Amino acid sequence: LYGNYEDYVINDLREFIRTNFRVLTSKNFQFIHGHSMGGFGSAYLAARHPDLFRASCPSAGAFTWPDTLLNAWRTYLYNENNGYHFNYNAGQYTQIYFTLCGGFSPDTAMPPWYFESLYDTLGHVVESVYSRWKGFMSADMIRDISPENNLAFFLICGIEDELSFFPSNLEFTDTLQKYGRHYRTAWHNSGHSTFDPVSHQKMFHWVDSLIMEAYSHLDVPEANQDPALLNLICFPNPFSTEVQFTFTLPHACQVTLQMFHVDGKFVAEVARGEMGTGGHQITWSDTGILPGVYVCRLHAGEQTVVKRIIKL
Repeated sequence: LYGNYEDYVINDLREFIRTNFRVLTSKNFQFIHGHSMGGFGSAYLAARHPDLFRASCPSAGAFTWPDTLLNAWRTYLYNENNGYHFNYNAGQYTQIYFTLCGGFSPDTAMPPWYFESLYDTLGHVVESVYSRWKGFMSADMIRDISPENNLAFFLICGIEDELSFFPSNLEFTDTLQKYGRHYRTAWHNSGHSTFDPVSHQKMFHWVDSLIMEAYSHLDVPEANQDPALLNLICFPNPFSTEVQFTFTLPHACQVTLQMFHVDGKFVAEVARGEMGTGGHQITWSDTGILPGVYVCRLHAGEQTVVKRIIKL
């Protein structure tokens, strides 16, 4: 009823991003995120196109239509309309409901609103319409994705979500767990429209961890992050013109410190040579490298540490 937004996002928008921004096109570097209807959309599109995305990170979305959600919305609509004869101007919940019906159960032969209503005039769920809505349940789509596909999810939602979407998030996590899908959650004590910075910070850290998994092509057999061994610190990070590498060696050994672009291309050798036990500090000034994401690799004796750094 509103146009083919799936083709717009999957084809037009992604092509625009590839054409106008410096991006890595591999699935392992592609993530999709959205809030509310965008949260629903990010999970739905990722489940529809699992070969395009490493992960979906929906915020305050709905992915199933459990009884708790359907019963809550029945009450919302009744209270706004004083019954089950719905008027678009009755209030916020009714307007959202009309939008959902237009997306999930459109019918251009049913003026004036051109959709089939999920509830009848007695407040009962219409099963034929519900079957159409089920076609948009991301949770049901998970079981059809090959186990070899590594599509993951990071779910953000307020436990006080006034649209009653939180139970849908819990049901989605049950589905992800049932089918052995990698996922993380960040629940916050707020409502539907609240931006929770802590939850989003956790999400970006999680995304970073998945990106780091894609660095295997840098030929680092194992990235050891034990601070008792090397304790590599890059400061400042992000940096603009100069970055300082600090690390500690438990014993004298041969050391190599190198920089790579995120796509694995060698950039520079910062240091190489025999170094003694204890702390070391090396300052590196970039030689005209472009802004972006880089990887610092420190190899000392039998130990290797990899750290991501950002050039502004």
